[in-house]
Amino acid sequence: NFYGDASIDDVSMHEAPPCPNPQFFQYFNLMPTTVDVTFVGAGSVYNVEWGLSGFTPGTGTFVSSTNDTISLSNLPAGTCLDFYIQSDCSASGNGTSVWSGPFSFCTPCNAASLPYIQDFNTWPLVCENPSAGTASWQVYGADWARANYWSNNNADFIMEMQRVDVTADARLSFVWSHYRTSPTSYPDDDLAVLARPVDSTNWDTLWYARAGDGNFDSQDGALTTTPGTGIQEIVLLPSHYTGQVVEFVINGHSSWGPDAFVNDFVVEEVPDCLEPLGFNLVWV
Repeated sequence: NFYGDASIDDVSMHEAPPCPNPQFFQYFNLMPTTVDVTFVGAGSVYNVEWGLSGFTPGTGTFVSSTNDTISLSNLPAGTCLDFYIQSDCSASGNGTSVWSGPFSFCTPCNAASLPYIQDFNTWPLVCENPSAGTASWQVYGADWARANYWSNNNADFIMEMQRVDVTADARLSFVWSHYRTSPTSYPDDDLAVLARPVDSTNWDTLWYARAGDGNFDSQDGALTTTPGTGIQEIVLLPSHYTGQVVEFVINGHSSWGPDAFVNDFVVEEVPDCLEPLGFNLVWV
């Protein structure tokens, strides 16, 4: 269609090895200590070796299987791991393949107990993933998580928080800050906190603000690229979360507006005597 050129280089053809090495590695059902891995291979048996990220092959943990989908257990929680996979074609007289890898991923931390507190004072984060979207949350100052909207357009800032074992009726509190925008200025800038039990496929929106709706202005002294003093939000978690492990996500979308900031993300048991919530001035 007359748009750009295409080029190729270094084309070669080789005799296929008698025992091809496994390819197309994928993983799913990732939990703190277990994972399922799958790949495409030509062997009747497959060998897997795994260890801490950067480990020397030959010093890791070995697992063998006759299936090209393998369930691994006893993994260390909250740890980045490397995996190598080998096809074993000895049954057909073709020996073994070269090892494929390393393939890498990080296991999530075990679920936190109540209260779960993330004050963003220490970076890099250990049990949270600030880079789950198309752009990453970053540290600002000593205690803010910052989504740099001002330098990114049509970017999704997604931070996966540590899972929490909600053993009692609980609530979420967090602090946010964002410079004023009118409904017509950067209307698609928004910020949301989502949650769901780990066995659910549906996310619940616990809190949401959008510039186009006129409610994404903290009025706390924030500027385009700096936070103000912050506004605290408190949200009671749905009652069906009680007794379940729950995952939380902070999700911001940028259309080149002012930066968004989050701090003091807390999941805690609901106190016996609730402080007043939802204060509004209705008459003067």
